[in-house]
Amino acid sequence: DAEKNDYVSKYPLCVSAQNEKGKYNKTSISNRIKEIKETAPIPEKYKDAYEEMKDFYEKLIKLNTKKSEIKALSEQLDKNAKEKYAELSIDEIKDLLINKKWYKAIKHGIDDLYSDLAQYMTARVKELVLRYEKTMPELEKEFCVLQQRVKDHLITMGYEKCLQ
Repeated sequence: DAEKNDYVSKYPLCVSAQNEKGKYNKTSISNRIKEIKETAPIPEKYKDAYEEMKDFYEKLIKLNTKKSEIKALSEQLDKNAKEKYAELSIDEIKDLLINKKWYKAIKHGIDDLYSDLAQYMTARVKELVLRYEKTMPELEKEFCVLQQRVKDHLITMGYEKCLQ
């Protein structure tokens, strides 16, 4: 106790942290710190920042309160939905699952499948068009022209005997 009294005598602000019985405890010290924070003057250069921070703190408290409310409401909604499941008929369950939940996913899947197939078929048709662009008579005519040019080159080079 003597050590505590020596400490308090060095820091007179601590005297104000005594409880009604003249004792020091966690609650009395915490209450005094809170009181000092609320009543201490704020330097002029920090006044705007302090007000902004105070406003931010209040909004943060409101946000946390709203999050708690949302969580509680979400849990209540889940509970209500689970209770409602027991009351549903088989037809209502099928309607919910098939028409409400899976219908759009299935429809989009089928649409995507047809779209992919159409793109593949278009690419394949283009490939075949390029491959068979010339008709057989055109190819035979081109072949004859090229064959004659090769023969002419061989004759020019002196290989007439190879042509026989």
